[in-house]
Amino acid sequence: MPSAAQSLEGAAASAEKALAGAKASLELKAFTPKPRLVLSQEPPDETGPGQYRPCANRPLVYINRDREIYKDGVRLGRGARDYRASCTGDVAWQDDSGYVYRNAERLGDSVRRFVIAKHTGDVAWLDSSGYLYKNRERLGTGAQRFEMSDVRGTVVWSDTSNAVYRDGERLGRDMARYEMSQVTGDVAWVSRSGEMYRNAERLGWDAGQFKIHAFTGQVVWMERGGKIHKGSERLGSDAARFELAYYTGDVAWVDRYGRIYKNDQRLGDDCAEFKVENDGRILWKDRYGEYHIG
Repeated sequence: MPSAAQSLEGAAASAEKALAGAKASLELKAFTPKPRLVLSQEPPDETGPGQYRPCANRPLVYINRDREIYKDGVRLGRGARDYRASCTGDVAWQDDSGYVYRNAERLGDSVRRFVIAKHTGDVAWLDSSGYLYKNRERLGTGAQRFEMSDVRGTVVWSDTSNAVYRDGERLGRDMARYEMSQVTGDVAWVSRSGEMYRNAERLGWDAGQFKIHAFTGQVVWMERGGKIHKGSERLGSDAARFELAYYTGDVAWVDRYGRIYKNDQRLGDDCAEFKVENDGRILWKDRYGEYHIG
């Protein structure tokens, strides 16, 4: 058995070790690291700042073991295989026979794909023959891709000949790629020859990278030579990269020389990296490690 002296020595060693650990812990807590480029992003909503629409009317939908579909306890039909619910209280669903419904109303048959707009309850669907519909309205034929605005219910789609449409309106042909605003239903697209469009409006040519702002439908795009534009307005030249503020649509961009801009205003030089807050504020770090807010 250890002597009393050995026990005291052990207790003293344990106390000293605990004190050293506590001191190290306090030193770690007191240490303040340099800030990182991390911004507090609010959870984005689908309708824009000040326009939030809570999804209070989304129904409770289920398919029971007998394949019957119910909405808020009311039977809609049978043979159900899939469904989508909206914030308007509507539900789109498909049965085993290929019919598509909105609530208890049959919209059509031979459905290949369907979606429902969250805030309008409109249903866009494509049948096996390539016909595209919005509810009961036929929008066109030969559809190969389509998307629907959750807020406006607008359908943007392209056909097998690479023409692009907005609902039933033909916007143009020889589309190479497009991007839709989920809120406004506007579409930005570029042709195979490099012409840049917003809906049917031609913005310019020699387009490379582009983005469309969700809440305004504004198009920001770069020419292959580095000129950067917001709609038809030129912001500057020699652009290397750009980002959009989620809510405001402000454009943060850097040129190939490391100069950083907000829209058409120069913020500084020697930018190494940057991030954009939802409200348009820009946090950027220069190549010397200093941080700036613009």
